Amino acid sequence: MSYCPQCGAETPEGAAFCGVCGTPITAPRYDATLDQESNPYAVGAQAAPASSPCQGGELKPTFGETLKRCLGKKYADFSGRASRREYWYYGLWMLLLIIPLIMVAGVLGGIVGASGGPVLTGLVVGGIMLVWALYIFVPGCAVLTRRFHDVGLPTWLAVTTFIVLNVLNWGRNFLEDASASLVCSSIGLVLSVFILIVACVGGKPEPNKYGLPPADRKYRSY
Repeated sequence: MSYCPQCGAETPEGAAFCGVCGTPITAPRYDATLDQESNPYAVGAQAAPASSPCQGGELKPTFGETLKRCLGKKYADFSGRASRREYWYYGLWMLLLIIPLIMVAGVLGGIVGASGGPVLTGLVVGGIMLVWALYIFVPGCAVLTRRFHDVGLPTWLAVTTFIVLNVLNWGRNFLEDASASLVCSSIGLVLSVFILIVACVGGKPEPNKYGLPPADRKYRSY
C-alpha cells in the first residue's frame, strides 16, 4: 500500500492522484514498510507531540523566554499580538525583580546615608527606583499594547490607559488634598480593573488586523 506524500492518505497502487487532496502521486511514495520514525504516515506511527511548533511559527514561550522577548527584541515593539501567557509571565518577572532591587537600593542607601544623612539615603534609593521605572516603562506599555491587540482593541486605547494609570499612581503621592487623592485613586482603580479584564480575556485564534495569533495558542488555550 502506498501513501500520499501531501496528506498521508492511503492510495491504490498505480493511482495518478490522491483521492483525498488531489495531489499528483509521484515517486518516491510513502510506504508502510519504511521505518516508522522516518515515515510519519506509517502504520503505528505516533502523532507529533502537542508541544511541537507549527510550520513557520515560534515555540510557545517559556518563563525565561518571555523576559528575553519583552526586554529584548520586543522592548519597544508595539505591533503584533501577545498571549495571556506572555503578559502574565512578564508581570511575574517584574514582581520577582523589584523585590531584590528594593533590597539592593536599601542597602546602598544605608551605606551612603551613614555619612550623608537621611536626605542622601532618600536620593540614592529614589534615584535607583526612578531609573528602574523609566527602564521598564516602554516594554510595559508595549506588552500591554500587544495584549490589547490580541483581543482586538486599538493601540491608542492601550497607550492612553497605561500612561494615565502611571501618572495617577505617581501623582497622588504628591497631592495634599484628600479629595483629589481619592479621585485619583478611584480612577486608577477603574483603569486597573479594565486592564485586568483585558489581561484575562483570550483573543480569537484567527488573524486580526494586528497580525497572526500568538503561536502558543495553537497548542494551549492560553
